[in-house]
Amino acid sequence: MQDPHAFASLEYRPVRVTGDWLPDDFAVDAYWNGVSWNGFVVPLFTLASAQQLCKSMPTLEFVARDSSFLLSDEHCAVSIQGRPHRVGGASLILYGIGDSWCWRLAECG
Repeated sequence: MQDPHAFASLEYRPVRVTGDWLPDDFAVDAYWNGVSWNGFVVPLFTLASAQQLCKSMPTLEFVARDSSFLLSDEHCAVSIQGRPHRVGGASLILYGIGDSWCWRLAECG
């Protein structure tokens, strides 16, 4: 069994991600530290990138009063709060949207 704290020291790097539920030409900036879930990327998003996702995902909405995101469907609603993460020596507020979804790295070019 892997130590759950082993990932805490992995460096986040900028990437672009996409998913099959998004338009074919859509990719969004994210940060990723190499952690995967079932072989898929587990990205974190800045406020601006998460707001871009809202444009292509009708089930995701920005909640201005507390700078969170609400992910909802006919069965439930989940509030997603930003959390501070160290990225290249800076502290960034990042959002874990769809951490068990089938995100993949976007093709370049």
